[in-house]
Amino acid sequence: MSNRIKFNWKIIGIDNKTKTLAVKYSLLDGSKEYNLNINSPSSSNVSLNDYIESCAPIGYWQAETKSEPKVNLQSNLVGLSGSANIRPVSLEIAKQEKLEEIAAYRYNLEVSGIVFNGYNISTSRSSQSMIASAYSSLKQGLTSVIDFKITNDTFIQLDLGLMENLAKAVSSHVQKCFTLEKDLIEKVKACSSVSEVFAIKL
Repeated sequence: MSNRIKFNWKIIGIDNKTKTLAVKYSLLDGSKEYNLNINSPSSSNVSLNDYIESCAPIGYWQAETKSEPKVNLQSNLVGLSGSANIRPVSLEIAKQEKLEEIAAYRYNLEVSGIVFNGYNISTSRSSQSMIASAYSSLKQGLTSVIDFKITNDTFIQLDLGLMENLAKAVSSHVQKCFTLEKDLIEKVKACSSVSEVFAIKL
């Protein structure tokens, strides 16, 4: 492979709620593919094409950083694709982009949910706050039972004991995610070459 890496990209999904794009990156020879959720662009000074190219995953390829543009996410962007050549980058840039990749990986794990007493419980940031608030209300004696919403039409009743167990389960799940992120960050910091950064698997 030459010192310029050739790849294709394609937008495969859009989440307007979280303001992210799901992008599939692949080398031209088809040897490697990587799906990555990237943040909504935040500047209008650079084209969407340039922005997506700048977000190419350095865990597989080395990327050249560019400023982030701002675009309106529309459903008709799905299917948009392109190709590009990029130059290798420094160890500092490789580490920075790997850290960003790790943070996104941890966040996705954090909000992926848990199973509690046979029920799927959301661990989104808003759900974490609601669980903490409900536990506090029960602990302070403001109420004796909480009708906790599981889905749009499903509720379960939780008293202080059950809510405390749920709060502990959610807290443990979140902490494990951050501990994993911390361990991965330490691995990145210890790297002395770009290839070592690439070798860190999420």
